[in-house]
Amino acid sequence: MVVALALALCTVGCYENTVGYTIFRTAVKIQSTEGGDYVGARDLYTYAYYVDTTEWRIANYDDACNMIITNKLSGERRETPDVYGEMNPSSEYQLSMVINEPLTLMVVVDPANKVYAYRPFTLPINLPQIDTKLYIAAWRNSHSTGGWRVVNEFYKAPQPEPDPEPEPDEPGTDPQPNPNEPNPDEPNNPDGEGDGNEGGNEGEGGNEDGNEGNGNEGNGGDDEGDNNEGDGSEDDTTDTPTDTPTTDNE
Repeated sequence: MVVALALALCTVGCYENTVGYTIFRTAVKIQSTEGGDYVGARDLYTYAYYVDTTEWRIANYDDACNMIITNKLSGERRETPDVYGEMNPSSEYQLSMVINEPLTLMVVVDPANKVYAYRPFTLPINLPQIDTKLYIAAWRNSHSTGGWRVVNEFYKAPQPEPDPEPEPDEPGTDPQPNPNEPNPDEPNNPDGEGDGNEGGNEGEGGNEDGNEGNGNEGNGGDDEGDNNEGDGSEDDTTDTPTDTPTTDNE
């Protein structure tokens, strides 16, 4: 009888120490911009459904705001959460809710940054309170942290800056031509003197009589003046004076 009584007392004591719920508390820190500080959130709300997260999901931000979940297979929608959490901005752990079912889908919504977060939760055995932390990088498209999945559907990736357009040249800053380089707008021989290839120039190998040809005279010609039109006498045309250079335009 003594042994039976001891076992009974032990059984009663064990049942008295066992709890079938957990107070789930969350400290939420938000980073609004890349590289910014994480600050305590002050404008959030939270709720939960007793469902399996492998079967149910948050479809989008609007549904998260309206507390709607969707079945992944059937498309069924539920609009009334099983648990509503509490928000206390003055507390280190701003969000809290009491969970008493084995499987839970928890949701946190940040209306200021249009971000929501969700997570599955399995009820622990005889654990009356759990304190967790949630770090939300509101400037990211999505990320995972501490068992939570954070989503920002309105995220836009930064675009690369376009190359700057070249500045127009200021008036009066046109580059000056290099005097050592040939100018394509001017003839190669500004003085009009040929090297034996231009018409009207004297031949360097003309005949002994010194007659000038009407055309080009060859360099190193013979004494007979093969390129001359006469045999030493003047032709019908007027010779170009040797002291007046001709140009391409004449």
